[in-house]
Amino acid sequence: MPSSTGQDAKLGNENGKGPARSSSRIRRTAWRRGQILRAATELLEREGFHGMSMSSLAERAGMSVGLVYQYVSSKEDVLELVIVDILEAFSREIPPAIALHDDPPTQLYAAFAAYCGVIDSRRPAVLLTYRESKTLNKAAQKKLMRLEEKTTRLLADVVDRGVKAGDFIHDDPYLVAYDLAFLAHMWGLKYWYWGRIYTLDEYVSRQYDFVVRSISTAAR
Repeated sequence: MPSSTGQDAKLGNENGKGPARSSSRIRRTAWRRGQILRAATELLEREGFHGMSMSSLAERAGMSVGLVYQYVSSKEDVLELVIVDILEAFSREIPPAIALHDDPPTQLYAAFAAYCGVIDSRRPAVLLTYRESKTLNKAAQKKLMRLEEKTTRLLADVVDRGVKAGDFIHDDPYLVAYDLAFLAHMWGLKYWYWGRIYTLDEYVSRQYDFVVRSISTAAR
């Protein structure tokens, strides 16, 4: 694997004190964790959680084992990193998509499209989440559930606004939100089938219409 010493040197060039030095450290940490994340996703998909070793992760990431342990403390920590990356991506991508629009139906479509976009960009990691998340300890599982609830709330809040605006009729916005979230995940879980039939945009449009027809006041 190529050496990462040069990149470390580049990232560590800021030898000043205060904010500049802190910024350099933050960027270096983010870059290193990104290396680990990409390598871990590939190895976990190919070898599974129990088949992956920290030494194989270090080799794939182009790092020493000791350096890997500076950023992650165990295989469980690596798996959690992979799953949290998906959940945090929802929180980054969905709010800006919603903010581009004013009316709840269009906001909900944009939010669902952004959700599906995250799934599409991380399909191997999504499969890992369903296959391996049960191996995490209870504390990690609870953390992931809290993050999942936070991202699902983004969809539920739009549905709720649509109900109050008279665009939607439904007494449980979270039921609609979880329906949409599951359909988004299905793009990753069953991509071997859906990817042969639809583009991502076509899939988003058809699934959105399928759900929203049941709650839209315009369809009545």
